[in-house]
Amino acid sequence: MLFALTQINSFRRTICYSLEMYVFKAMRYRLIAYCKVTKHYA
Repeated sequence: MLFALTQINSFRRTICYSLEMYVFKAMRYRLIAYCKVTKHYA
């Protein structure tokens, strides 16, 4: 039972970590695209 709980926790942690990485990459990509657009029009 305890082992199953720790497995679920590590699984959840992995999901949260990958989600954070995905959001970070998406935000960085958006920021780069935004900078390129503003430089293009500036």
